[in-house]
Amino acid sequence: MDSLKDTEYYPVFYTLLFTGMRRSEALQLRRQDIDLDFGRLSIERSLHHLNDRTLPLSATQD
Repeated sequence: MDSLKDTEYYPVFYTLLFTGMRRSEALQLRRQDIDLDFGRLSIERSLHHLNDRTLPLSATQD
């Protein structure tokens, strides 16, 4: 993971790894799905729509 830190793909891999989000859900994310004020990531779309989900976001540990 450290080798990806300086790449444009790091946020994508980090999100997939630490949220358990499906790849199809990550591909459908939009800016409006991320609420940093409340620490939430709303999953409202996926390539194969099932149910909406909301994931809590935690502070990063550097």
